[in-house]
Amino acid sequence: MAASLLHSLLLFSLLCISFSVAEPSFRPKALVLPVSKDASTLQYITQINQRTPLVPVSVTLDLGGQDLWVDCDQGYVSSTYRPARCRSAQCSLAKSTSCSECFSTPRPGCNNNTCGLFPGNTVTRIATSGDLGSDVVSIKSTDGKNPGRTVSESQFLFVCGSTFLLEGLASGVKGMAGLGRTRISLPSQFSAAFSFPRKFAVCLSSSTRSNGVVFFGDGPYVFLPNKDVSRSLIYTPLIINPVSTASVYSSGDRSAEYFIGVKSIQINEKLVPINTTLLAINSEGYGGTKISTVNPYTVLETSIYNAVINAFVKELSNVPRVAAVAPFGVCFDAKKIGSTRVGPAVPPIDLVLQSQSVYWRLFGANSMVQVSETVLCLGFVDGGVNPTTSIVIGGHQIEDNLLQFDLAASRLGYQSKSSLCFLAPVSLLQSFPKGVLGVAGLAWAPLSLPSLFNLLSVGIKKKFAICLSSTSSAPGVIFFGYGPYYLLPPTNLDAASILSYTPLLKNPKSPDYYISVKAISINGKNSPISTITMALNPLGHGGVNLSSVVPYTTHRSDIYKPFLKSFSQETKGIPRAKTVESFSLCLRTSAIGFSRVGLRVPEIDLELGSGKTWTIYGANSMKQVGPEVACLAFVDGGVTAEQAVVIGSFQMENNLLVFDLGQLRLRFSSSLFFVRIT
Repeated sequence: MAASLLHSLLLFSLLCISFSVAEPSFRPKALVLPVSKDASTLQYITQINQRTPLVPVSVTLDLGGQDLWVDCDQGYVSSTYRPARCRSAQCSLAKSTSCSECFSTPRPGCNNNTCGLFPGNTVTRIATSGDLGSDVVSIKSTDGKNPGRTVSESQFLFVCGSTFLLEGLASGVKGMAGLGRTRISLPSQFSAAFSFPRKFAVCLSSSTRSNGVVFFGDGPYVFLPNKDVSRSLIYTPLIINPVSTASVYSSGDRSAEYFIGVKSIQINEKLVPINTTLLAINSEGYGGTKISTVNPYTVLETSIYNAVINAFVKELSNVPRVAAVAPFGVCFDAKKIGSTRVGPAVPPIDLVLQSQSVYWRLFGANSMVQVSETVLCLGFVDGGVNPTTSIVIGGHQIEDNLLQFDLAASRLGYQSKSSLCFLAPVSLLQSFPKGVLGVAGLAWAPLSLPSLFNLLSVGIKKKFAICLSSTSSAPGVIFFGYGPYYLLPPTNLDAASILSYTPLLKNPKSPDYYISVKAISINGKNSPISTITMALNPLGHGGVNLSSVVPYTTHRSDIYKPFLKSFSQETKGIPRAKTVESFSLCLRTSAIGFSRVGLRVPEIDLELGSGKTWTIYGANSMKQVGPEVACLAFVDGGVTAEQAVVIGSFQMENNLLVFDLGQLRLRFSSSLFFVRIT
């Protein structure tokens, strides 16, 4: 996964950029855009800051798309929008051959004497007519290591699409951003506007919880530990398909998509027997291999697909097969497949390019798809007997790889491994405390510390325990492997002996740790919160997860409001204090007594799926914010929060939590202060 390490490059406040035109003397060498992965559609989403005043516009990224198009039917308001007049230089650049008229009140997308194009939804393969126009676009510059100034292009060309084109795109998306081989794609326009090389690089995240990135311009592309990965790329020619693959095109138009010359396929370094004539592009534009971000998985012509499936199954014959899960044709028992640094331990798949020594290797992280806790499927799809393109390399297969597209030299640079994007950009460190050099992930993932220690040391099982400290003057601890767990003060008590347990739940859309919470009670009285409200649904939404990066427990609004009301009712005899930011209820501590487990406030009980109770005492429920003020340390996450409840680090402090990944259960202590250890 391009794990959480990549995301901070993209959180440099790009989402809240204020409009600022770069100084005339400043010319950026490269630009950068964040790219997120939508969990429902598996599309890759970025935001274009466009118009005056600037508006962040979410668009689906289309690697082979011809242009930027956005919906102009709904809410397009800008003082700097300009239609492209017929027979203008802008129309020539866009290769427009039509001139449109408007039969209603002029607005963006409806003007007389305006050249027209055909914006298309490449996911649904639907296109329509639309006006070419220009407007302001603002974007962050970069030196390849850190984000720089915001720069703007005042006449960025785009096409006005219609609202119905948005069908099939991710929720909230207003168009598509094309990176293809045209003069009005994003890479071409940015390079022309700022006079840098016609190159761009893409690194897509495999996680829906962290971002990938697009760099416009040449390297360096510096990732931790201060490594310029542009220096270690392997290159293969980009091939031009002489026939357009767009939904609408004119005779003689070439394809804007990116094709490469795959000569053969090997699995476990053994040649797969396929009809190699399908790998070449014929005079009608059929055949060949292209790279796509709108196809979530690699699509193969039927005969190639069958040959690949058969060869892969043969090489993995020691692993039991299970029932196939659509859209995949072959799936395996995940419990019988080990984990490696580059994903599930399965045979590598090589796309052999211009010579036997030049190949693009797909490891398990890019070849296999985890569809459930117990099922792994080969992430390739049958494309039928006569597709336009024989091999379409999809998004899953290029995730966590850096791909550089050099349009001037017509070549693709790539890293033949899937671990590249785990190297974090140096700019990530800007949000960390001084001296911090990275992130140690403990999640349910192949490259997390528990998984790696399990692989590297036979004696360490997939189990770890954490005890977070509530004070900066004393450290907490993480144990990897089995107990015993002897804590302070020196005692013969093994803390493991006082633990209760509850099952760990897996969310197929997230590597986080989830538990089942059936009810929440305060002072022994149930808060009116439905069990269904806190359940994890099949789409990966809702549920209760634990987080060490969220400081305070966060409730979705429909849970937070009755919870707050119940706690308020049980503390109605305690004088209120003025609330502080984030917290909705604060109390005067002079009216509250103290105990060894914190302030004497009503206990909060989480009634878990195992029937056990996790009790949150005052030390973990009340945050001291002033000499005589403590606040209920729970936060309203809003009505659209993805999780129902996120148990934050404050609520876990001075609790011992043991994550047993082998037995799929969480063992917990409640406050260790209760048994006089910590």
